[in-house]
Amino acid sequence: MPNRLAKRAQQPSIEIRRPPVRLGGPARKPPRLGRLHLAQALARCSQVAQSKFDEAEPVFEQIQAALKHFDKALAEAATQHAAMSDTRDAAIKEAIAPLVTEKRDRIRSRFYDLRAAHHQRRLDLNEFTVMFFGKTMAGKSTTIEALTAGDGSTIGAGDPDFTRDVRGERWDGITLIDTPGLLGFREDLYGVAQAYVDRADLICMVVTDDSIEPELFLRMREVRGQNKHLVVLLNVKGANNLILSGEAEDAFDPQEMEQRITFIRERLREVFPNDPAVVIPFCANAAFEAQRAADPTEREYLWRESRVDEVIGYIASIIDQRGVSIRATAAFDSLQYYAQSIAAELEAELPAIERQLVELTRKREEAGRLFSRVVQDSQRDLEGFKDHFRKVHEDLHELAWAFAREDRTGSVSQAYKHACRWDEVEKRCKEFKRDVIDRARRNLEYFRDSLGQDLSAAVSLAAVDDQGDFGLADAELDTGAWKLRLGKGIRTVGSAAASLGGAWAGAQLGGAAGTAIGGPVGGAIGGLLGLLGGVIGGYVASRVTSKAGDLVTSSGLNDRKGAQRGLREQMRQNLWERHRTLHDELVTWVHDLVRPTRDEVEQLLDAYSQALQSVSQQGRALVGELHRARHALSRQSFDALLRSMHPAFQDGRATLVDASQWMQYRAKILVRGDGRRPVMGLVLGRGGEFIRTLREHTGFPVDVIEEDVGGLSPRMVCEALAPGRAPLNGVEVASGIGVRVTLPHREAGAVYGRHRRNVMLAEEVLGTSIVIRAREVNTRGSK
Repeated sequence: MPNRLAKRAQQPSIEIRRPPVRLGGPARKPPRLGRLHLAQALARCSQVAQSKFDEAEPVFEQIQAALKHFDKALAEAATQHAAMSDTRDAAIKEAIAPLVTEKRDRIRSRFYDLRAAHHQRRLDLNEFTVMFFGKTMAGKSTTIEALTAGDGSTIGAGDPDFTRDVRGERWDGITLIDTPGLLGFREDLYGVAQAYVDRADLICMVVTDDSIEPELFLRMREVRGQNKHLVVLLNVKGANNLILSGEAEDAFDPQEMEQRITFIRERLREVFPNDPAVVIPFCANAAFEAQRAADPTEREYLWRESRVDEVIGYIASIIDQRGVSIRATAAFDSLQYYAQSIAAELEAELPAIERQLVELTRKREEAGRLFSRVVQDSQRDLEGFKDHFRKVHEDLHELAWAFAREDRTGSVSQAYKHACRWDEVEKRCKEFKRDVIDRARRNLEYFRDSLGQDLSAAVSLAAVDDQGDFGLADAELDTGAWKLRLGKGIRTVGSAAASLGGAWAGAQLGGAAGTAIGGPVGGAIGGLLGLLGGVIGGYVASRVTSKAGDLVTSSGLNDRKGAQRGLREQMRQNLWERHRTLHDELVTWVHDLVRPTRDEVEQLLDAYSQALQSVSQQGRALVGELHRARHALSRQSFDALLRSMHPAFQDGRATLVDASQWMQYRAKILVRGDGRRPVMGLVLGRGGEFIRTLREHTGFPVDVIEEDVGGLSPRMVCEALAPGRAPLNGVEVASGIGVRVTLPHREAGAVYGRHRRNVMLAEEVLGTSIVIRAREVNTRGSK
């Protein structure tokens, strides 16, 4: 969280200025509110503000604790975000930053605003504050200078946003605060504007007759917050010259004023549909000039014709008649506004987080399929190697016969290597590994891009460019090793063949020599000696051929077919042994390439899913806590409001059972009578006067529900769902289950309300769940 002192230094300071003492004569006293008993009213306002602030303190502590829990969950998600690579995962990291960094900053900023506003309200419990808003050069500062007999130092010269800080002027027991022009409330100052509004008990919106722009009223929505009483001060600049020139009778043309006031009220109704705006025309500069006039007669004339007394009279009447109710509800409404605004922001964004959780699960499965596909595709490609070995397998049959028939002589090893075409195998092996790496790279790049686009969630992918243990250099076939093993096999075959051939030849030659010398017996002995010599000769021959791994076939073979078969099977056995070794090596290489990347992706997806799950759970918990706080604060606010201004609630003829509201939308109150008279008439008042007062205070509709003695009834449900028109016979109240309402489809929208808030408020005030069933009806009214 930003340093508290640094943050506070950025907030506008409040400077209470006293009217200046002019040298050379006594200070001109500012005009008084004109009501001697207002001092007592202001004292009552301070007293009730203190007591109600203390009642709101426990709710503030609950909200603060819930916000801290949610910030902890966001901190865990931020840790996962920070662990991502700034280079490899820059796009994904940037895509999810709004969730784990910007959102956290916004919530923490709102948290700070809440605490700062609560602290400031504690300091202002003895102050009744009137806040002036308006466009630059609308006359806000001039009006305050006129009311406080200022010297004009705060009046701008026409530069945009002249007033950039907040000045509090003490005036007859209240504080007048000038704010920046509405153009000054740029995006980076909206929080400051809201802090101003939070401090206001009465908002004076100053507009001019020469520039009543609809945009001004739209901007007022940004600065008008929690149930603040609003009055529009129409500064008629065109009246100034007429008043100063003595032609005051033409300064405020009735027809022109009526047109301008009507236009203002229409624009206000577009922004605040249920706000019965009060518009007071006056001339700020004429009032200010009255304070500067030396002649008492001129001063009285200018002051009277400026009509600023109407502004003073209205402020005095608000303090006298509604000051206590305004101050009694201010603490509740301030907290309620922050709880509502934070809950609304989270409710709008939590579904997106929860959709991301679903997408993360889907993406994890997709990642598993992606890596499995890389392995499967590589295994399919490995089958292509078999075609080569099968062809060599067939060629070895003829090669063995060629050596058995002595059609070919020379090195069997070289002939075998030539037949196997190991250089081609080596080339295809390199191509295989290159294809696998390229395929993995393409798939992982696609996966990374789809995460950034579809998820806006975090995942760190193992960069294929950095192969680690699986680079192409490490993926080269170990040709020396397998060639060595192949040569060893060939030498074994060659040695065996040479030994057999040498023994056979030696036996033949020795036997022939023995027979010639010594007859049959000598021939036998000579044959044995020849055999022994043949073995020795074969050993010598095998040593001679071992270096090149040659297999020498003797022309003395009796069974060429057997020799061919033995040689062929030896070569084929060696061939397929090499195939199995090569296949196993490549399969192991593919798995070793895929496994670490797959594990890293899945671990990061799982870690971020857990962080998001925590954010979602804590977010839902926070929203629930904020709604409970908003509901409790609504009940406290309306209880204070009704007890302060409604006779029936003051003397016990009516009792507030429950209340709930959504600021700038509507409120619902559940009331109970004493049983001696209809409570609804008491609450509404003669001609609806009391309900109109409630609406003037809140600025939005208030629905009244009368409690039945027997408990929840269909009639109460219908009243709670206003302004929707739920049919009485369509309401089913089931104990322990809740309420089911069946209604025509065309009525469903009004019953649900904006973002389902009408039903939500009805559920809160009735203390039960409500299920809406909409049905289509034909022209005859049947289903």
